[in-house]
Amino acid sequence: MSGRGAAEVAVVRVRQRDRRRRVLPMLAAVRLLGVRAARRDVVLLGAWFVVVALAVGVAVGGPRLATRVLDEGARETVAAAGRDADLVVTVGGSRADRAMRAIDDLLVDIAAPGLRTVVHEVVVSLTGATTPVLTVARPDASGPGEPVAAPDNLAVGLTLLDSRVPADSLVRVVEGELPREGRVAATDTFRVAVPAAAAEAWDVQVGDVMVLPSRRVAALGEEPPTVAVEVVALVEAVDPDALVWSDDVGVWTAGRGDAMALLAPPQLAGALDAALGGTATTVLRYVPDPARFDDEVAGQVRADLRRLETSAETLLPARIQFGAAVTSALPEALDDFARAARSAAAQMSVPTLGAAGTVALVLVLLARLVVERRRSVLELERARGAAVGTVLLRLGVEALTVTVAAATATLALLAWLLPGTTEPVGLAAVLAAAALAAPAWGSVLARRAWSGSRVPANRRDRARLVRRRAAARVVGEVAAVLVAAAAAVALQRRGLLQTSTASTDPFIGAAPLLVALAAAVLALRLYPWPVLAASVLARRSRGALGVVGASRARRALQPLPLLVLTLAVAVGVGGLLLVSTIRAGQVRASWDLVGADAMVTADDVGLLAARLRDEPGVTEVVAARVVSGARADLGNRDTEVTVLAVDEPYRVTLEGLPGADVNLAALDRLPYGTTVPVPERGDPRPTVQAVVSPWVAERIGSRGLSLWVSGARTELDVVGTTTYAPLGSGRGPFVFLALGTLIADQGALPPTVAWVHGPGAAEAAAAVVGALPPDSADTVGTATATSRAAWLAESRADALVQGVERTLVIGALVAALLAAVGAVATALAGARERGRTLALLRTLGMRPRLGWWLAGVELAPVVLAALVAGGAAGALVVTQLGTAMGLDVLVGGVRTPAIVVDGAALAWVAVGAVALLLVAVAVDALAHRRMRLAEVLRVGETPGG
Repeated sequence: MSGRGAAEVAVVRVRQRDRRRRVLPMLAAVRLLGVRAARRDVVLLGAWFVVVALAVGVAVGGPRLATRVLDEGARETVAAAGRDADLVVTVGGSRADRAMRAIDDLLVDIAAPGLRTVVHEVVVSLTGATTPVLTVARPDASGPGEPVAAPDNLAVGLTLLDSRVPADSLVRVVEGELPREGRVAATDTFRVAVPAAAAEAWDVQVGDVMVLPSRRVAALGEEPPTVAVEVVALVEAVDPDALVWSDDVGVWTAGRGDAMALLAPPQLAGALDAALGGTATTVLRYVPDPARFDDEVAGQVRADLRRLETSAETLLPARIQFGAAVTSALPEALDDFARAARSAAAQMSVPTLGAAGTVALVLVLLARLVVERRRSVLELERARGAAVGTVLLRLGVEALTVTVAAATATLALLAWLLPGTTEPVGLAAVLAAAALAAPAWGSVLARRAWSGSRVPANRRDRARLVRRRAAARVVGEVAAVLVAAAAAVALQRRGLLQTSTASTDPFIGAAPLLVALAAAVLALRLYPWPVLAASVLARRSRGALGVVGASRARRALQPLPLLVLTLAVAVGVGGLLLVSTIRAGQVRASWDLVGADAMVTADDVGLLAARLRDEPGVTEVVAARVVSGARADLGNRDTEVTVLAVDEPYRVTLEGLPGADVNLAALDRLPYGTTVPVPERGDPRPTVQAVVSPWVAERIGSRGLSLWVSGARTELDVVGTTTYAPLGSGRGPFVFLALGTLIADQGALPPTVAWVHGPGAAEAAAAVVGALPPDSADTVGTATATSRAAWLAESRADALVQGVERTLVIGALVAALLAAVGAVATALAGARERGRTLALLRTLGMRPRLGWWLAGVELAPVVLAALVAGGAAGALVVTQLGTAMGLDVLVGGVRTPAIVVDGAALAWVAVGAVALLLVAVAVDALAHRRMRLAEVLRVGETPGG
């Protein structure tokens, strides 16, 4: 190597050695100063850890919780539908044989991905048209036996014995041997099994051969075709109520006078049906598994079902899809779930967005407080030559350490409590904000400490600069208020639920958060006035406490702490008021839909109403006839109305029901206890007195009002109007009559509803309905009893409702915790300055334990302003915008629930604010415990500061 090259290498090594000498001490200094700062600000860093953990919890746990709620709602919806959720496909005619041959491919051939995911079983049933038996041949010991005439009315029907299921799990063989699959010709004898009970009723035995008529067309000159069927087994059902028998009713209950079932495996049953002329109907029941549903799968299934309405190709094999009829209650159930799910998702987005906004502000607040507490240290380091990069590195390492530790702990806790997928965008945003907030503030402070801030020397220029900053602040505040107003108007007009999209508009969803921000801006503007008024009174007090307290209270307000506390209070108040509104709306919905403590319905409840009046715990029973969709002739137009023919206690019982605080006096004019006789043919029908809705009364023409019910016309004499609208009984407008005056051609129409009132109404209704004899359907029809308490309990147990309430409560608790962190951090941020003031006052004779006074007068106005502004914002959002938040879909009633301002919720928020203030003052007192008066007066700072 040449001398020049060796010299260059030596220079490079020297530079590297100098760089290491500079970097290593810098890293050592960063480590030493970082450890010292962390020990000094351990409380603030602990608060930082808590806030970062909450931020990660909101960003990750919020979407997971919403997803879990919607998934549980989807599964609950399908489970509640029961067997009605099954897709029942009916294939008749010549396609039935093809359907039976395609049994093994039914699950495989489902083309729709959603249906293929949720369908876990296909049950195939075969119901044949009833066929009479022509003759029965019973073999004897010497031969096959001679045919004899069949018993009178003996008929058979074809039933499938599914070969995919083990035979011993379907039936038990009482005698003989089950028929096996195999090819047979139309002229062969078909081997079948019959139920043992039916065989005993019809005196049919194993070995009997029955001759059945066929619908096939016979050739000219030939005898009508027949089919021979041999009974080879007598069987009993392992479970007569099993799903496989549900579409072939009467297989195991057939007795004398009913058709007897012929059970055969698919291939044999198809050949037998073809031989009989193709009269059987194949029923394919696709059974969905509720456990396989979630919100996303429910959406896919809904899309598949829409296509299934026009074509069966997504469900059935091609060879049998033509002419197939598909019926199911699953589409309607999923449509209802979709509307409720959108409402629940929108409701859950409100506290999530509110908590996210509060967390973001707390992160900024803590970052600023951490840096401000170290201002003197950072400025001293800069004066001694420390680089901005050193400050940035130290704060960055500290922030990254806290962020990683908090995020790791929170994600581990969520993986245990709330497993699910993670939204990477939200998590990345939270981690970036948490790791960069403090370094960003520190670098700005360090740079300003070096370069300083230039101020114009000219007084006019300085005044112009002040006016420019004030104008910029005013523009920003006005913009914040206008944006909040625009979001509130959009929410009120368009609603939280968007009909054109499946998700909530973020701008509309953030309306409560924006309103809270606007309230905080107004509080910043209005804060000085009440504080100034209080300071005037404080200056007149004796001693220095009043003057010092008034001075510090006027300077105490800072935008960030007030924004944090205002948002937290608004989220808490809004969440608690929404919970109280939902629960009150469910109570109102229970009264609307049930109408009393219990309701009994039947084709004729007159006898049941009489029995209910004698039951213990029943105070009143109202019998009524409800006719929805009746036609009312107004004289110049027709309209549909709901008719309520009620008996006399109806008006009295209404006075105690929610929502009945309207004009009910007109109902007293109805002729209760009157029975209108049916007029003879050709006689005019009598005029019946009625009370109608104002909408009907205003539109009655000159020819009067008449009503058409059950094909009979009744002339009405309007004796009054009422605005009471029992929407749970039907759509308005309403016509009220006295029970007994609503007549048809066969006489007065009987009551169909009995509303039962009293503490024992539910038990009485269940007992009376349960005591009905089996033959009561011939007299009263199918009777059902509904308890209002049971309906309310079921509504509140709904997965979506519970999920929304849980989210709102969690949002309120998170907001309370964030408010506590913000208040404690604010108290610690001003602790040193208050310490210097307290030390100065002690030299004037003030007692050392009165330091809580300084903290109280400095923090109380901020907490009080946040309580007023946040409480007003939360109450304003709920009272003015709550009706546009889709609560009616979630509550499940017939009307939009009235907004309820729960005084208990507001009281809890006020108590929480007082507790928050006490905690902040206590933390400040703890910060002053180790303060030494001599050191503070000597250096103007607390030790270690």
